Amino acid sequence: MTSKQVLVTGSAGTIGKVAVRALSARGHRVRGFDRVANPELTDQVVASLTDAAAVRQAVAGCQVVIHMAATPDHADFVSDLVPNNLVGPYHVLEAAREAAVERVVLASTIRVGYMHDWTKKVVQVGDGMAPHDLYSFTKAAGEVLGEMYARVHGMTVLCARLGWVVRSPDEVKALTKNAWHSGILLTQDDVGRYLVACSENDLKFRTAHRFSAMFVTSKPMEKSAVDVGEATAVTGYQPKDVWPQGTPWVEVYRQAMSGQA
Repeated sequence: MTSKQVLVTGSAGTIGKVAVRALSARGHRVRGFDRVANPELTDQVVASLTDAAAVRQAVAGCQVVIHMAATPDHADFVSDLVPNNLVGPYHVLEAAREAAVERVVLASTIRVGYMHDWTKKVVQVGDGMAPHDLYSFTKAAGEVLGEMYARVHGMTVLCARLGWVVRSPDEVKALTKNAWHSGILLTQDDVGRYLVACSENDLKFRTAHRFSAMFVTSKPMEKSAVDVGEATAVTGYQPKDVWPQGTPWVEVYRQAMSGQA
């Protein structure tokens, strides 16, 4: 395995930190980009996604760009979602195009398929996008942008429709109250495995151009909400965990389920 220079945006966030650790453990040289520093990194750019020059500086010399930085949920559309979730990916893709980056991974969300009602069926990538709010709309738009860069500029772009990566004890308690949540969970260890696969493995695309959108979850606790077959076929990703395995929330979850929390 050849060591690569990998940029992780959102490197101080939950998923970004997981990516940094997983890629570093594999011997890759990781550079971070975020509005706050990650104390685990020595190579990082601290700036906003709206700063195109800073994004170009961060992308320079990288073979892989893993773009996780975003506003991750409901927020004001004009002042927050547009600059972070639309302008930001544009700056990343444009910088990657200029720098001839080998592959780009864009964080989308499982919620781009929300209106297909995954409580009633296993949602496939081929079902198309059905966002249900402005946040998921921005992620759907980001996928369209990524596909355009792949088709027009010959870039390699993966759009990862990430499942729910639990970030706090309050989220642990919330998921215990809705059984359908069990089919959309993604553990920290599995998201690390997925991003390593995206960075290292030979990619096997099913389209004429080098683009793929894919759902990414862990093994379901009960029933799958989405089909991860595209992620497996293209990147070789194989989920290993059943939540809460592969997370720091095992004891919190046990207490919540027993009514102690």
